[in-house]
Amino acid sequence: MIYSSAVIKEFDTYTGNYENVYPYFINSCGYIKFHSKNVSIRRARVDYYLIYLVNGAGYYKINGKLQTAEGGSIVIYQPREVQDYYYLGSDNTELYWIHFTGNSVAQLLESLELTNGNIFHVGIKTELIQLFENIISEIHIKNPRFHTACIGYFIKLLSVISRELYARKESVKPLKKSDIGQCIIKMQMEYQNDHPVSYYANIANLSVSRFIRKFKDTMNISPIKYIEKIRMDKSKELLTDTDLTIYEISEIVGYNDPFYFSKVFKRNTGLSPTAFRKLRQG
Repeated sequence: MIYSSAVIKEFDTYTGNYENVYPYFINSCGYIKFHSKNVSIRRARVDYYLIYLVNGAGYYKINGKLQTAEGGSIVIYQPREVQDYYYLGSDNTELYWIHFTGNSVAQLLESLELTNGNIFHVGIKTELIQLFENIISEIHIKNPRFHTACIGYFIKLLSVISRELYARKESVKPLKKSDIGQCIIKMQMEYQNDHPVSYYANIANLSVSRFIRKFKDTMNISPIKYIEKIRMDKSKELLTDTDLTIYEISEIVGYNDPFYFSKVFKRNTGLSPTAFRKLRQG
């Protein structure tokens, strides 16, 4: 068995550590690879326990029923929940694990929809593996503010798990930075500029026609309409929260002609910019 652990605070591996002072607190994190021996555990810790299987399988008795989790599965145990499970050496199981606690963990897990069960399947994700490795490394090296860095990685870890589960549930394909997702980032950053569609197609390394089709399949809206939506959303913010003139706002969001801006705004909202401002500001 290959075992690597990084501990911040843990008095007993069978009972764990409970913290009520901090919103989030990591007790320990690590990696295990089983070779030949079978291993079984039965305990009830006072902290949370998250397992990420990256190879092989684990066998978990939950609510009286034995369940098998394979590579790509996440297993989450609540505080004081009985942890009754085993691993077979012949499965060559590999997994990452983390014990955590804190007075805001329950709300975080609930907001990410990670409380409606014990076992979740997210697949093998290099991003998740890297986040575990980052936490382990931070704990080992213990640079200044290492625990704050660990919490950042930890929250991202849970967020990536939640996002993957949502994508699988809703049949939504996560956007890749190298594809349409990168173009969306560009659009959000450069919406004021009148880039032609070909500019974004080149970023995605696609023909214009293929880019438009793929963008619409992903976002249910054309690239031009998406940029227009960004501009309208920004316009609404500026009309509500500032005293800038309509002319100034139209320039900020990318329209040189304030009359054309007003026409587009009314087409999208049903109100002129002036009427919208009066409605929002009272």
